[in-house]
Amino acid sequence: MNLYWIVAKEEYSNVTEIENAYAEYARELKKRDITFSFIALEDCVVATHLDRGPILLHKNQPLDYSSATFIISPANLNAQARSISSTLRHFLRVRSTCLLNDGIAGIETLEWDKIGQMSLAEKIGAPVLPFSMLGYHRQVIPSIEQFITSHPGEYIFKPAGTGMGFGVIKSGSEQHALSIGNLISASSLEYFMMPFLPDACDVRFFFIAQKLAFIKFRKPRGEGYIGNVALGGEQVILTENMFLADYGHAPFFTEMLRLSWEIMVQADCAVLSVDWLMNNDGFYFNEMTTVETGLTKLPEGIRAFVFDQLVGIIHDNHESK
Repeated sequence: MNLYWIVAKEEYSNVTEIENAYAEYARELKKRDITFSFIALEDCVVATHLDRGPILLHKNQPLDYSSATFIISPANLNAQARSISSTLRHFLRVRSTCLLNDGIAGIETLEWDKIGQMSLAEKIGAPVLPFSMLGYHRQVIPSIEQFITSHPGEYIFKPAGTGMGFGVIKSGSEQHALSIGNLISASSLEYFMMPFLPDACDVRFFFIAQKLAFIKFRKPRGEGYIGNVALGGEQVILTENMFLADYGHAPFFTEMLRLSWEIMVQADCAVLSVDWLMNNDGFYFNEMTTVETGLTKLPEGIRAFVFDQLVGIIHDNHESK
């Protein structure tokens, strides 16, 4: 059995570094009789075969998707590639192929819409920082000016649909915020803005197969503002028992855990991480991701549990087809 991760490799300057980091995927899955590999979006084409009908080609060779599982990451920087990644998702869904990142709360691409995620979390009762979509083209600057009027201070600008800390910008003044807006208005990415939360860390609750596998704390290094490890942040990973022993009676954590369980149930995903921003004054929902979240550099016991569960999910999905 194969697990293919389809990704627009041309968007990353450090492809080799990423593939080396995910070598853990290959090793852990190989132990469990699954072959893992990244394949480039640009090498994938759907075409009609004379005898077999529509098929998926990889480098002009038919790819057997009947016994394969897929993860598809959307392209961000190229509109044509973004459309093609969406087409491949729809093709594989129609063919009843096992797609590990198939949707959140029944919504096909909610994983790549942080605004939609915040709306879902707020509906469940989670605290959410004030935010504003920035619209597009001529609407960007007026949206920023209106938000600044209601929420003076420092700001974070985030793309609505990217991961790994990509394109996140901090603004320290109104003038800087408007300059960022001028650049966003010429971009193909959708952005939103929110107040900057000082002295914050990121708390991630990772669920797999309806079980809480681990809790991860991430924070920026030094004067940085992005906690993503790939961009220089640092992290600590705890089991549920370790977390409850250390933080079970601390402010905010019990409520964060309760809300994370509720979001996981509402999301109805086999794999889901729920991320929160927290400082001494409070906590706020940040984002959620499915299997595209990083499962590298996990402690040995947690890693074995996670990959055992992941392989069980893959086999269960194929048996149900």
